[in-house]
Amino acid sequence: MKRKGAGVEEAVRSSLELLPRRLREARQGAGLTLRELAQRAGVAASTILKIEQGKLVPSVAVTVRLAEALGRRPSYLIEGDRPDGTEVRLIPRGGGRLVAKPGSPIVFERIAEPLVDPQMEAFLVTLKPGGHSGRESPLSFQGEALVFCLRGRLLFQFPHQSYLVTPGDVLHFKGHLAHRWSNPGPEEAEAIMVYAFARR
Repeated sequence: MKRKGAGVEEAVRSSLELLPRRLREARQGAGLTLRELAQRAGVAASTILKIEQGKLVPSVAVTVRLAEALGRRPSYLIEGDRPDGTEVRLIPRGGGRLVAKPGSPIVFERIAEPLVDPQMEAFLVTLKPGGHSGRESPLSFQGEALVFCLRGRLLFQFPHQSYLVTPGDVLHFKGHLAHRWSNPGPEEAEAIMVYAFARR
């Protein structure tokens, strides 16, 4: 799915500009200091401060860890809540909201907008060669994930086993298993990633 026009850059910019404010509001709403959130998330307080000041865009791994520590879904930090009572949504081809760091090797296109009482989140993820989930500690969260590879290759690394996911393959796993993912190939990779986070 390809997006065209200046509206794409504006959509990405607005999502990334929202993140510092949403993180600060969520942390303060939970009554946590920077140091307390840092301890819960396993992320340095200085890193959290830089994110809140808009000086650093966090990796996927850091975003997931911060959201988990705050009792929120990762999308909350970049999009906020959209409780409008909708039970059905159609998202036209290329119509999902984009999230990416400028010049990032990873682009997330949200392909499942929140419904009433959401049970999952889904993204079309595009990774350039060498793109990865983050070099920090591995990802982990309460819930499940399902990955369907559309093109290219994705390498998922778990503590005791790795899986090379190729076009047409599906990988389904429990989110509490520490993991990393990357594009080890010479070409761009694309996959649908669906996350069902544990209810809070």
